[in-house]
Amino acid sequence: SVNFNLNLTLLSESAMTPSALFLNVLALSWKVAAGNGGLRLESLQSQILSISAPAPVMAKRFHVNFEEYTHGAKPWGPGVTNTGSLHYEFDEDGPKRWRWSHGKGQTDNWCQCAGLETDEQCDVLSLQDSKTTVLFFESLQPPRCCTVGDFMHGFGPLQPDWLLKTNATLVGFKKDGNRTCYEWASYHPGDWFTMISDNWALDQNGVPCTYEDKFNLAFRTLGLAHKLTFDPATYATTDEGDDVFAVPKGLDCSAKCPNKEGWCSAR
Repeated sequence: SVNFNLNLTLLSESAMTPSALFLNVLALSWKVAAGNGGLRLESLQSQILSISAPAPVMAKRFHVNFEEYTHGAKPWGPGVTNTGSLHYEFDEDGPKRWRWSHGKGQTDNWCQCAGLETDEQCDVLSLQDSKTTVLFFESLQPPRCCTVGDFMHGFGPLQPDWLLKTNATLVGFKKDGNRTCYEWASYHPGDWFTMISDNWALDQNGVPCTYEDKFNLAFRTLGLAHKLTFDPATYATTDEGDDVFAVPKGLDCSAKCPNKEGWCSAR
């Protein structure tokens, strides 16, 4: 039988640090493993860890810089790293929009939906008025832009509490300087064929730490990897204005993107 008498009173104490809580979880897991209950340890650990984790909710407006690492589907050779930024605004009674700027050197999968062989900066921009998301490459000559999809088919900005609404699971935490980053896995990825989950980590104040595509075993073996690491020093919740969320003047985005890759299809 399973002995559940291991310091359960301690697990209810909100003052317990994440590190101390994790040690208790590990100890409890050993006792569960010795029993015949057949409990899923990952689920048990996640439930106990969530006692001390703040709700995974993003701010309704923020912008932050990131470093992006991508490795293609080949088990050899190095991956590529580029810089970028995320600009986000989600007002229940106002604008709902975001912009992902993937800097020079990018091989971002959504940017590939444009069907262009380029590593020039690519901006993925959700437009409030038309409820569509476009890809534009302003530094190309001539600049290019196309529409990848609309909000109704999943190509709009995520809601601030999207992790809660997708029943995301707390899968771990780590210390980053003087803050603790809690990692949540949403098992409803946009690309269901190659991925297991979208993993988003936030600290105790809701500041993003990392975003990572978690691929299934077959594609991990091929080398697929994609992770964004956010710079907390650049995080701000100030209003950036409409220009940040506008297509550059003179750029026509009415054409539909080729969307040849599987993940580009509207769902």
